[in-house]
Amino acid sequence: MQAIVIDLNQADAYLSLPDGTNVNIAITRLPTNVKVGKKVHLNPSNSIMENYRINGLL
Repeated sequence: MQAIVIDLNQADAYLSLPDGTNVNIAITRLPTNVKVGKKVHLNPSNSIMENYRINGLL
């Protein structure tokens, strides 16, 4: 699943999924060169991702 990085800090990244859901994940789960606005690939079957799901963040 593709997602767009909408915000980054030293520990977390906030991503926007195609269905409009926003997700907060640890920065360590992303490539090292990721920047705001870049598309990244996420594995939707990853159970850890389900625990970070945030509805209506923005």
